[in-house]
Amino acid sequence: MKIESGTLDLRVRNLESSPLLLNGSWEFYWNQFVPAFSQNRSPVDYFPMPGFWNEKSVAQQALNSQGYASYRLKILLPEERSLYAVSIIDLESAYILFVNGDVVGKNGTVGTSREKEIPEWRPAVYPFEASGDTELLLHVSNFHHQLGGIWQGISFGKAESLLSDQRNSIALELFVAGSIFMIGVYHCLIFFVRRRELTFLQLGLFCFIMSVRSLVTGQRYILQILPDLSWESLVRLDYLSVYVGAPVLHWYLFTLFKKYYNRYVFGVFASVSGFFSALVLFLDPLIFTRFATIYHLVLLSCSIYFLYINFIAVLRKETGAAVLWIGWIASTLSNVNDILYTSSIIHSGYFFAIGLHIFLLTHSYYLAVRYANTFNLSERLGQRMESLLTITRNLNRSNTRETAIWTAFSGILEAFNIRSGYCVFLFQPDSEKFIRLLPEPNSLPEATLSDVNMELSSLSELELLGTRLRLPVLRGNEILCVLQCEGIKIEDLEREKLYITGVCESLSVVLDNIDKIRAEALASIGQAASEIVHDINHHCQVIGIQVRTALQEPQSAGGILEQIEREALYMRNMALDILDFARERIIVRLETHTLSEIAKRIETDLSDQLKEIPIEYKVVLREEGLVRMDMDRFRRVVLNLTRNAAAAMQSGGFFQVIIDREDNRLYFIFQDNGPGIKPELRGKLFQPFGLIGGDQKGSGLGLAVVRRIVLAHGGEIHFYSELGKGSRFTIELPANV
Repeated sequence: MKIESGTLDLRVRNLESSPLLLNGSWEFYWNQFVPAFSQNRSPVDYFPMPGFWNEKSVAQQALNSQGYASYRLKILLPEERSLYAVSIIDLESAYILFVNGDVVGKNGTVGTSREKEIPEWRPAVYPFEASGDTELLLHVSNFHHQLGGIWQGISFGKAESLLSDQRNSIALELFVAGSIFMIGVYHCLIFFVRRRELTFLQLGLFCFIMSVRSLVTGQRYILQILPDLSWESLVRLDYLSVYVGAPVLHWYLFTLFKKYYNRYVFGVFASVSGFFSALVLFLDPLIFTRFATIYHLVLLSCSIYFLYINFIAVLRKETGAAVLWIGWIASTLSNVNDILYTSSIIHSGYFFAIGLHIFLLTHSYYLAVRYANTFNLSERLGQRMESLLTITRNLNRSNTRETAIWTAFSGILEAFNIRSGYCVFLFQPDSEKFIRLLPEPNSLPEATLSDVNMELSSLSELELLGTRLRLPVLRGNEILCVLQCEGIKIEDLEREKLYITGVCESLSVVLDNIDKIRAEALASIGQAASEIVHDINHHCQVIGIQVRTALQEPQSAGGILEQIEREALYMRNMALDILDFARERIIVRLETHTLSEIAKRIETDLSDQLKEIPIEYKVVLREEGLVRMDMDRFRRVVLNLTRNAAAAMQSGGFFQVIIDREDNRLYFIFQDNGPGIKPELRGKLFQPFGLIGGDQKGSGLGLAVVRRIVLAHGGEIHFYSELGKGSRFTIELPANV
């Protein structure tokens, strides 16, 4: 039903169910406040409702936004008197509504000049009783806003229906504002828990701004909360909610799509928004409202730009990009609609809430998925880190390269759930070729290695060819080995890339250490063998000399035989040291002995060993008692410690053995006043071959065997040494018989 020539016939229209928009041609009187039912008036023209005055003309007279006017509409109603109402959202910028000459409502104070006008935006429903011919007369003035006139349609209908619609609109807008606000609170709380997730803070701030905007537009419920809020403040809040909200939104989008969003585009848009915000803060509404169209064009351009880069992200299959694109299309279309609607170009209505909720729904879904993925990734990385630590511990226990390689790669194969179709290529520096290690459940004997005709020397990083993965383990630029397995998907590789990199780096370090230990062990064994052969040769030469002397001088055979026995004892002790070192475990035969017996035996051994060396010695027994020990092996402990002291004091010195008892522990203290042990040798004193190459002479096994014999007795050995003052070795044994 349409208004024609300022008249609307509703005599047969049912207004019970739905109100009617009074859109059409109203009588219009420019720069006149005509009285109700005026008899001496002739309509100047008819003006469309709704519509702005800007750049319109009436009766060949150009209108502008600043001025005042009267609108008149004649409504033909049924003869039965009933309660009707008129609903007015906004007029620019003040009005008075007359119904049949009676004032039924007003906003602000109309005036014929800026000084006389008081603007106000306060949506209202004005009920009145009427029947038959009814005149609606509006006096409207605008001297405070760039847009003058009526930009939103006036509704007419039964009072109960319009009041119900108003309540529903307010409830909806409160729901929109509350839900947006709570979404903002939710995202900000996530940010405060996880400060690195800046997108949650940005989206939360945008939600807070939009919740304010939903209160200052539409039914403008903020006037119920702040009834004394001035029209000027309301206008500033309306415009700032766009000029501040839009750059905050694009700040969020820029952070979200940093790979695609050009930072200069964002910088320009943020600067433009800041400039327009400054205009709103410091200029009069009549001035800053003039530039709204320019900003709308800038905002629309940025919206289209983001629509483009979001589409690029969709084409590149970025996670969640398709969902965000749909949300942005809905938001952009609603913004375009609202811009056209507020400009009175179309008369569709506000779609701000619909577009915003679709946008927030899609982005909340995206952020929730991303946060869940991050949490799942963190949980998986925690599991992988635990697995990596376990693998690293097992790697450190590996004593062969093959064991270390399969220990590391078993974790990688488990991560990809690979059960077959894999092998390892081990690089051989000597032949500069790769050999293939076939997977075995426990060990990898040499028989399982076979040459393969492959050139992997150029492989410098992991390589995925189809579903075949080749994973090199590097030491600098040198390839140590390569894992090859089938059935790997690129998404699985991206997910586990950090983990397998960590495993490979740990394996590289362990392989490097194994190679170094092997090289050092081979060098030590070689030098130890040389020392052992040298010692055996020395003792054989001494025995040979003594035998020849005995043949030439039979009368001195007694002393010579003692010397031969002593040299044989040295060689026997050396042989036993080697045998004990070769055994994984030393088995001792414990027998009960008195401490005085042990002290005498030690004194006899010291006398034999130090007979030809200018060293004073002493054995001190501080307390009697019994002890169970393997005397033969313990004598070798005494022999090795005495021999080391003698070697350190070739030019003379003092050596003593103290036997003491305290509670249920026995202490054997071997102390000399020699030159002491160098600090750099102390850390490897009890290691096999630890002193080879230093100042110490011998096989390099003596102290290592001493420690193993003491441990086999359930005891401990400690030492203390000070350069220039000597060394002290303390053996602690259980005293229980």
